[in-house]
Amino acid sequence: MKKFQFSLENVKRYKEQTLDSLRMEHAVLLAQVQHQEEIIQELERQYRSYNDELITKNAKGMSTLELCQYKQYLRIMQHRIKEQFSLLEKIKKQEQKKKEQVLEVKKEATSFEKLKEKRWLEYKKLEQKSEELLIDEMISNKRYREKA
Repeated sequence: MKKFQFSLENVKRYKEQTLDSLRMEHAVLLAQVQHQEEIIQELERQYRSYNDELITKNAKGMSTLELCQYKQYLRIMQHRIKEQFSLLEKIKKQEQKKKEQVLEVKKEATSFEKLKEKRWLEYKKLEQKSEELLIDEMISNKRYREKA
């Protein structure tokens, strides 16, 4: 009997390569999310530090111009933080879409693997039947020769 060959092996391999590629892209997006969260944490830390400095200096007394400068800088920092949060949300949406793509391609790749397994079992059953027929034929021939 001929050797087992899965007819959709090339498609299966393509799906697996696509899955690997999507997993890498997803990992990059996850790293970007983490990096963006670190940027936001650092900006928030700077904001708190600058705000604490303002409170301390204001308690000691400061000029109106200096107070305005601090408040202006804090508004700029709030705006930067807001922009970074917007960017974080955008990256998270991309990451979620990529995650859904990974899951979809993983389902497809798994279905090809299951199909290959099913066809392999069918092949083994046919191979076993073929061997049984060959054995039966040999036994029949042996009996026929013994009678003759």
